[in-house]
Amino acid sequence: MAEALLKPRPLVQLPSPVTLVGFMLLAFSSAMVLGAVTSFLVFSFLDLAMLSHCLRLYARTPLASSPRRELLMMAAWLLASMLVVTFLQLLELWFLTTHGENN
Repeated sequence: MAEALLKPRPLVQLPSPVTLVGFMLLAFSSAMVLGAVTSFLVFSFLDLAMLSHCLRLYARTPLASSPRRELLMMAAWLLASMLVVTFLQLLELWFLTTHGENN
């Protein structure tokens, strides 16, 4: 019994089926709106996938290896910030195009 509790889990595992279905739905809905925002879709999808992977690794990293946890935390913050800036740029583009059509 104690051996099963002490057996270490691997750091990298496949995502859960729910996560895979969510990414497939995101990819499908992104493919449906292909057009001028293709680069935004590709970048945001890859950024979101990397962020999900970093957070999964962060959650599975033991507390004793704090340098690895620090690096994963910095990577997660950087990826999240890049995603927010990308969405803000898309929002700005949308506001500029809709404001131009109203005049």
